[in-house]
Amino acid sequence: MNKTNFGAYLNKSKSRKIYKIFDQNLKREFSYWQFRKLFKSYTRQSDVHELKVCTQNDGTIEQIWIDEANQFGVSVTWKDNSIIGFVMRPLINYDAIKNETTLKYAVPTTDCYEIFWGGDNELYNYHYLYPHQRYAIDLVIKENHKTYKNQGKVNTDYFCFGKDIIAPANGTVEKVVNGVQDNSIGSTNESQFLGNYIVIKHAENEYSLIAHLHQYSIIVNEGQNVKYGDIIGKVGNSGNSTEPHIHFQVMNDKNIEACTSLKIRFINNRELIKGDVVCGLQAEWWRYL
Repeated sequence: MNKTNFGAYLNKSKSRKIYKIFDQNLKREFSYWQFRKLFKSYTRQSDVHELKVCTQNDGTIEQIWIDEANQFGVSVTWKDNSIIGFVMRPLINYDAIKNETTLKYAVPTTDCYEIFWGGDNELYNYHYLYPHQRYAIDLVIKENHKTYKNQGKVNTDYFCFGKDIIAPANGTVEKVVNGVQDNSIGSTNESQFLGNYIVIKHAENEYSLIAHLHQYSIIVNEGQNVKYGDIIGKVGNSGNSTEPHIHFQVMNDKNIEACTSLKIRFINNRELIKGDVVCGLQAEWWRYL
């Protein structure tokens, strides 16, 4: 099966052809006739779909197809030549213009990262359904389509663990939490869901939040002024995090539980979505796979 054929099957409503390439575990979840009923209902409502995202991660490929009206989407996860995951749904669209940053920001990194979650719908970005995190992005480093070396069983196996984090814009450090222990791989700390984190107050009453940092790695203090590019800490795996990564967002209040997430205007006027690769301070700002 050539994965590029999937779009033709989707747009021509070829339910049987799609079902045939489901793996056996997925077929056990529902019969062809159950799938056909759901699929036909979906395609009657949706428009022609276009492939928007294609990412590889640890032996799997994820494709995200969005219809021309940006009202419906399909996420397909492949392993070898079989579909092992399939989601189709209407998309919720919020008016980002009303909640866009006034200032422009850089990603808080010095290296090249892939956007693991990010964008303006829930297929690109699981944060999107939550007002206080809606426009957050999560960043990881991949090599050969993996986020880790060796077996990936300890934090130090992960390419981004311990990498420098920088201030994304000029501002004043508002809040620092630095003493939360990093998680073991696969576990989380939901009671301290941000883990170690920094909140920076910028002009225009905008606040950036960088979360899940390495324990005791934060080298700035509350009340300290920082400039774009200043090193402020290191990537960790603390809080509600199963593996090392950076969580970055901008908001209209210093308290994440009381804030509204703001859509980030980046310094090059480009938008980041799942699968994009962005390079930080040490490299040209953008490149794509």
